[in-house]
Amino acid sequence: MASLIEVSSQSYRMPAPDRPTPLLPLDPYLNAWATLRRWRRIALVSFCSLLPVAVLSEHTLGAWWIVIVLPAMAFMFVASGRVTWFRCPNCREFFGLNNPIWGPVSPMILVRHKCLHCGIRKGTPKVPS
Repeated sequence: MASLIEVSSQSYRMPAPDRPTPLLPLDPYLNAWATLRRWRRIALVSFCSLLPVAVLSEHTLGAWWIVIVLPAMAFMFVASGRVTWFRCPNCREFFGLNNPIWGPVSPMILVRHKCLHCGIRKGTPKVPS
């Protein structure tokens, strides 16, 4: 049986050639937009999952459901705060708020495509100077 199976000492794949990776600086605007997208997704998922988590934890844990729901609710508020108080990478003002403390907070902050202050569109890379 051992004569039917030949074991090769060489790998079945050729190793990738060593290529130097260019050390280009990443665009800070694109990094900021990626951060905004990430926090928007986290805020949306935490908001949509809060009710099912609350119901399931109340059903399974009884009176201890608050131990699960309070941290989940706090995480949801942190994530939505990161989206709400996101600073525009161009003008460094709040992207969707006129006034950060008592300004009009509306659900439109989640779907806003342009900065209220400088008008830069979401996803715009930094213009080389």
